[in-house]
Amino acid sequence: MAGEDHNTDPWHEHNLCAPANINFENLTFVFAKTMPHIPHEYVKRTPENEKDFLALFHTIQKLGRVEKFRGTPYRYWYRGDGYKYWTMTTDLSHPWSRIINRAKEDTQ
Repeated sequence: MAGEDHNTDPWHEHNLCAPANINFENLTFVFAKTMPHIPHEYVKRTPENEKDFLALFHTIQKLGRVEKFRGTPYRYWYRGDGYKYWTMTTDLSHPWSRIINRAKEDTQ
């Protein structure tokens, strides 16, 4: 029917993929001190940050671009805040999906 949105993409249905819907104040990034030779920060998925974490995860998957780091491809999203964001997997059921990383754009 004309005018109806038949988009079945759950990211759009829940309005989670739009970068404007990510409250970065709710995502506390921590320096990865066990990897000082690869300076970056990470945020863990928690019940308190679930909505914003998932919004960022899906944004990275949808808007990010694939680049290689040490020969391995990762999808990076450049927000425009001087950082690049990436996940270790594209599968939300994988244990590594509980972490999102970021690093200054001029590193790595």
